Amino acid sequence: MPRLKDGSWLPHFISVDTGQGAALKPLLDSGFLKKGTVTRVYYPDDRENTNKRVTEYDLFVTERNRRGNLCINPYYKCTVLDLFGGMGDVHRWTLRPSTDLTPLDPADQDGSQVLVLCVHGDRQNAYIVGATKHRLGPADSRADGHHYDFEFNGWRMAVNDDGECTMTYKSKTDTSGVPQDPASGGSFVKFEKDGSIVINDNEACLIRLDKPTSDITIETSGRDIVVRAARDMNTAVERDMVADAGGDWTTTVGGETLVDSKGNTKVKAPLIELTTGSTSANDGAITGQSVDPFTGVPHIDFSGVVRVKK
Repeated sequence: MPRLKDGSWLPHFISVDTGQGAALKPLLDSGFLKKGTVTRVYYPDDRENTNKRVTEYDLFVTERNRRGNLCINPYYKCTVLDLFGGMGDVHRWTLRPSTDLTPLDPADQDGSQVLVLCVHGDRQNAYIVGATKHRLGPADSRADGHHYDFEFNGWRMAVNDDGECTMTYKSKTDTSGVPQDPASGGSFVKFEKDGSIVINDNEACLIRLDKPTSDITIETSGRDIVVRAARDMNTAVERDMVADAGGDWTTTVGGETLVDSKGNTKVKAPLIELTTGSTSANDGAITGQSVDPFTGVPHIDFSGVVRVKK
């Protein structure tokens, strides 16, 4: 609270105008929350960017003049409010400028619709503190219930009334939200209300982690599944393991091959062809159970012809 020369205190609602304040009043008369539309973007490396560190924006702001009439004024080089304001903790994003300034009402333009506040009411020190829903954007619906929707440049996250969360990739979008490459979009990850997780490319590939049953499902339609490991790969199954190949099955081993079976080993084939370096191995027809003389595998049960390549 200022103090006068006679020692009395000046109440906060009274001010002393030296004449300079009246001249600055038009510039300092912007202390109210106002709505605007982004018309231009200046990235830090832009020659017209004044800050050289953060992105700046020009706006068309709707406000009332001293007569109470609505008017549209330009606000230049505005910056976006940071959520944390720290060096290590930051929250950054960019806004979309209008691609068509023809509509007289900025609210009808396709640029980001923002809320503006000015420090000390100075429009030359304006900050974009938030945004409003675009009148041409998606409308709310009672059917959505308690929900959360987020979309930015083709990435969408939605939490529905059941608490299920879905993250979807639509591909890069234009200002109206239309995907620019629909063929690459559609992939999503979903966390279902029973705790299961689904990864799906919306075409032929699916991975599902089923929490109620503890099952893991991997599916592909007409495509390959490739698994590579730089070192060891271990597979342990407590019960049965089934491998069903509709075509050929090829196994290539760089070292020794060990088959350790606690029960019988059965091989069913019309022809078994073995390649060995032994000079004593010969072709023959074998029926019944035996011990394979070349691999040492016990109890091979098969009926057919064994052909030995030397």
